Amino acid sequence: MNERMSPRAIASLRAKGRHRVSDNLYLQVGEDGRRSWVFRYQHGGKAHAMGLGSVELRTLSEARELAHEMRRRLHLEHVDPLQHRRTARVLAKIDAARSVSFKDCVERFLQGHEASWSPRHRQAWRNTLTQHVLPVLGDIPVAQVGKDEVLRCLEPIWRDLPVTAARVRNRVAQILDWAAARDLRSTENPAKHPKLLPRIRRRVQHLAAMRYAQMPAFMAALRQQQDVASAAMQFIVLTCARLNEALGAHWSEIDLDAAVWTVPGERMKGGKPHRVPLSRQAVELLQALPRNGDLVFHHPERSDRRLHHSEPLRLMRRLGRTETVHGFRSTFRDWASERTGFPYEVCERALAHRTGTEAARAYARSDLLEERRKLMAAWATFLNTPPAEVERGEVVVPMRA
Repeated sequence: MNERMSPRAIASLRAKGRHRVSDNLYLQVGEDGRRSWVFRYQHGGKAHAMGLGSVELRTLSEARELAHEMRRRLHLEHVDPLQHRRTARVLAKIDAARSVSFKDCVERFLQGHEASWSPRHRQAWRNTLTQHVLPVLGDIPVAQVGKDEVLRCLEPIWRDLPVTAARVRNRVAQILDWAAARDLRSTENPAKHPKLLPRIRRRVQHLAAMRYAQMPAFMAALRQQQDVASAAMQFIVLTCARLNEALGAHWSEIDLDAAVWTVPGERMKGGKPHRVPLSRQAVELLQALPRNGDLVFHHPERSDRRLHHSEPLRLMRRLGRTETVHGFRSTFRDWASERTGFPYEVCERALAHRTGTEAARAYARSDLLEERRKLMAAWATFLNTPPAEVERGEVVVPMRA
């Protein structure tokens, strides 16, 4: 064949195999009749073949020009053309990946937690980021997010909303770590820089709690409501449970005969199951409730939907109270300290608090259930005492020796 095959000859060539077109440039005809350009060369003592594309996509002149560029790179720069192309493709892929915007990373991050997070938790993340972060970082490639960009999100809210700002900072840091783990960025995480923002001294504000002398009157008012919210509130007070623990209660967790409610670890703050002794008043309260499904405190119209967490607080506001639901735990603790002689460990266990050192807890195998049962019975008796007797100081509380 001629050293430089003509376009007409190439157009008519159909024989299978490789046909030399010019220096290092070949036309390859496959078994299926497809034709493509191939650049053949020697490098490092080995023969190499590098595809240059289909005849339908690249003309003869374009193929010859590309082959000339490959020869120049091979002989003058001593660069392996095939390895050069592979490296270029990897770099292009990295550049394309690092052009992914911060907003795209947020969406992929949240989708990745769809199975492990509750819809409410994912929405809380989305709301925080939409309000404080995405207007600033949304369209910026995640690889280019630095300290200046993070500061533009945090500085407007750092002093006035320090808790929100800390939450925003943590969520931005998690997304940047997620992006780094996927090679979408390589620099350090600016949201984790220890000197990013000055520390702000914040005054600790404890949740408002009712005085225990007011509790019998409050419980009497609750019993007059006769709805699911009032029943849930009475149960919370009688058991000293946290809101999420009580509203998520299932009948399958409660043994009315043994008067024990076992809260599973996934609903406990400490992550471990907790046995709650039920007083006679708590058992009677549960026995009076209808059982339309496994949820104890469910939506009035949907037995498969738990009572909304805001309902107990709304009930308190309707009754003219300004305290918090969580504050009843503090009320109970004040009462137990000032009006009973039960040991510290028993009172703390009633609130599912950890006590003592880690070594001491390792040896304390008992959960003091029976001692706590006596304490909760005394608490229920106090709560059901007529308010007039409380005001006159006629309440008799069992005292420990």
